Amino acid sequence: MLIYYFVWGIVSLFAIIEVSIWQRAHPICQKIRGLGVWLIWSILIGLVCFKGAVGTDYHSYQHMFEKPSSINEDFVEPLFLLWMKVILVFTSSFPIFWMITGFLNISLKFYVIRYLSPFVSVSVLIYLVGLFFERDFDGIRQGISIGLSYWACVLYLQGQKWYKYIFIIICAGLFHYTSFLFMFIPVLGRVRLSEKWIYISLGLGLLCVVTGFDLLKLIFTIIGYDNYLYDKLYNYLRSEDYSRSVGLNIGLIFRIVILVLFLKFRALINMPEKKYNLLLNGFFFAIFISLIFNNIEILSHRLAYGFREFQIFIIPYLILAFKGQRNRLLVTAGICLYSLILLHRLLTTPHLVEFYYYKTIF
Repeated sequence: MLIYYFVWGIVSLFAIIEVSIWQRAHPICQKIRGLGVWLIWSILIGLVCFKGAVGTDYHSYQHMFEKPSSINEDFVEPLFLLWMKVILVFTSSFPIFWMITGFLNISLKFYVIRYLSPFVSVSVLIYLVGLFFERDFDGIRQGISIGLSYWACVLYLQGQKWYKYIFIIICAGLFHYTSFLFMFIPVLGRVRLSEKWIYISLGLGLLCVVTGFDLLKLIFTIIGYDNYLYDKLYNYLRSEDYSRSVGLNIGLIFRIVILVLFLKFRALINMPEKKYNLLLNGFFFAIFISLIFNNIEILSHRLAYGFREFQIFIIPYLILAFKGQRNRLLVTAGICLYSLILLHRLLTTPHLVEFYYYKTIF
């Protein structure tokens, strides 16, 4: 387990360095930034591409890859199946499949982070303890899907033709169906929700958590149980792990605090309106989904996962709201501590501990 804390330490060090040399145009500072990004990218690539049977989903993907005839195509998205079949044309080695997928996955995330974040290392720090561990290090299907969705967000913010980012979103959705929610990014980028409606919505969501309101049961009562949606969710609904209540955990509380700070510091953050609206509305949507489906873990955690991880881009912008290098460094140190808490929480979760003992393919 120490290797994960070591990686966290490297990323934290470069996060503090990057913030401390921010706005310095000296060539040496630029080289340090570039070196930091390259080094962190290399470490994460190595950590993923050369790992052995580590993570909760590794053996499942290995079984799918080595015995594609055993796959239930109703539960695995078509583009991921096609991706496996393409790789199988060239090699039957699962570690090589994992290497290629991991390399593309993480490289795409770094490309997006460099475009959307003012501090790459700070964003990678948040990425490391959330999206990286849960999706790019483990559940790669949704990891690829989210990476493509974020790329679509970049294309949208760059003002590219609508059919370009819509095509990317369709591809993302065919890797993992939850990414079809990104079809709404043009709406999320244009609409500016008022603080009043955001707080009212959060209040209603918290009320759902406190009362244990079962929204999914209400939905199926209205539309019935004999349909594709229920069939898709059936295996999850009968699982104790996936259908349990989430409650107000530390991660959800932190995300609500981050959302409120992002609202309050708007005037202090130099960000284009469209970009701010997209990040704010997407992040708010994810929190609201987590609250109203709080009694069903799989929906609360995964349905809007891609939007939830907008915190990767939001948190570095909060640093800019503070004036003076000393204050920015203090905030960065707080973010490092926050990420360490999340990392420790992940690695000490009782039912996950055995899955994260690191071993290589060698």
